[in-house]
Amino acid sequence: MPLPAPLRRALEPHADFAALPVPGPNDWLANHPEPGQSFADFVRWEPHGPVLPLEPLQTLAAAFFTLEVNVLPALDIAVSGITTRQNSHTHRRQLRHEQAIADL
Repeated sequence: MPLPAPLRRALEPHADFAALPVPGPNDWLANHPEPGQSFADFVRWEPHGPVLPLEPLQTLAAAFFTLEVNVLPALDIAVSGITTRQNSHTHRRQLRHEQAIADL
């Protein structure tokens, strides 16, 4: 299904896009060095699965992306067998997404 012209324009690289500026002292990348990603890397990247919006975000996401958004049922992490760990910085539980998507 072809994309509408405005959406195609938003997703295609053009010479009229300026390079990102060097991060300022309060920007994430100034304090958390990351290797970055080229446009070619982004194009080669294959998403691991669908986005799982919460119901209150469904209308906003549909309006923003100008696409139909479906809310998927909640996944019970406790019985799913998904590998988890506790982040040593935030002390929040993290899920290993490759396994989570494979289990859907």
